[in-house]
Amino acid sequence: MKLIHTGDLHIGRGMHEFSLIEDQRYILEQLLAIIRAERADALLIAGDVYDRPVPSAEAVRLLDWFLTELYRQKVLCFIVSGNHDSGDRLEFAGKILEDRGLYIAGGTEGQSRCIRRTDAYGELCIWLLPFVRSSSSRETVQAMLGTACVDPGKRNILVTHYFVTDGAHMPELSDSEQPAAVGGIDFVPAEYFSAFDYTALGHLHRAQRIGEGQVWYCGSPLKYSFSESLQEKSVQVVELGEKGTVLVEQRPLAPLHDVRTLKGKLKDLISGEVRALADPKDYIRAVLTDEQDLLDPVSFLRGVYPNVCEVVLERHLKDGCMEKKIDDIRVMKSDGELFSEFYETVTGGVLTGAHRDVVRWMLDQAKEEEA
Repeated sequence: MKLIHTGDLHIGRGMHEFSLIEDQRYILEQLLAIIRAERADALLIAGDVYDRPVPSAEAVRLLDWFLTELYRQKVLCFIVSGNHDSGDRLEFAGKILEDRGLYIAGGTEGQSRCIRRTDAYGELCIWLLPFVRSSSSRETVQAMLGTACVDPGKRNILVTHYFVTDGAHMPELSDSEQPAAVGGIDFVPAEYFSAFDYTALGHLHRAQRIGEGQVWYCGSPLKYSFSESLQEKSVQVVELGEKGTVLVEQRPLAPLHDVRTLKGKLKDLISGEVRALADPKDYIRAVLTDEQDLLDPVSFLRGVYPNVCEVVLERHLKDGCMEKKIDDIRVMKSDGELFSEFYETVTGGVLTGAHRDVVRWMLDQAKEEEA
């Protein structure tokens, strides 16, 4: 059986004030093309389907289109909720959709579930372990796996969305990803998944293998922060033969618009030579090295690069100050970013760990009440 593993779609997310819906549809079309080319039997989506618990109408429409296309291609789909999703909303009409080959686990039952399929090598057990918000992910995963009767003689696949580590080895993170709790209480050891032939992880945006077994983060299909600008995005192609035979390969994804950082003097960055090096419609972070004061550099840059997201003055970095972004002109920030800046201004510290989780929870609750 051949499976495609992806996750962290974050449908509805923006890049600063720019909508990414068009970019996300473009990358989902590529994903459908890969599924056709590989003649895949099933798609695994390992959480963070949406970017927020209450997704926008256009985000819902995009997912509806994508899942309809999957059904038309007669491809099975297995989805678990992530920390950005509302499990209840994601599971809506789930029992009906199972008749169409779409299996969704949103965590409402608080346990793992297993869907069984058969191919030329016998029975394949696909386990869905959704993200459940709790004080300790480690204990939650232990409890949920404890209810699973995994037969070691059969082939077992797990789809889940937790922060999984290999002992003291920390996975590679981007700016948008931080360890969930002080002291590692929310780190789930990869050894918990030793009974599975392949573990399909979501949560981190860089594709990477954890430990010596077949435990993989697929990474996000798009770059969602400038710290991801050098990452090569891809999907995992997982082919299972007889018990113990697992072949894992990656297929690259090319974005509609890339995410890039440009550095130099303003006059150089807006020159034709620099503009011609890549698509000027990419999402741009500009680091300006000019020493003199500049009059409205954002307008100059957006005259050449319409999707400029950040403008940073390098001299502020050299002074040891926090990055000063010229973002008071048309650059919007998320509620979480605004609260983090407020916290830093008042306390002088950085909002991290469990405190960030509390803020995210409060914002999610406010959005749900607003809806």
